[in-house]
Amino acid sequence: MLNAQTLMNKRDELQVVIEDKNPDIIGIVETWTYGAITDAEIAIKGYKHFREDREDTKKGRGGGVILYIKDIYNPVAVDLSRHKFTNSVWAEVVCTQSKLLLGVVNFTDLQTHQN
Repeated sequence: MLNAQTLMNKRDELQVVIEDKNPDIIGIVETWTYGAITDAEIAIKGYKHFREDREDTKKGRGGGVILYIKDIYNPVAVDLSRHKFTNSVWAEVVCTQSKLLLGVVNFTDLQTHQN
């Protein structure tokens, strides 16, 4: 889990970590991504990503989450929007005979919206 405080200028650093550690799952909060940033710009080869941009900020400044899961796990997006997580993203992978739910939640954002 990483707190990026803007993913766009840290992509090279992220790539170095990925090459060094080879993680199966990467969760990032405070991506500061917004609609004008395309999926291609934040894609990482070998991973499927799931993103949730925070739409109530100017050009994404603040908030935003992204979840990267290796393609080999065939992750599928899960919609949990009916719950009170204001800035979160969720995916599911099948492990042997059971399903594993993975998510990233920006708790700072959640606390702000609860107050």
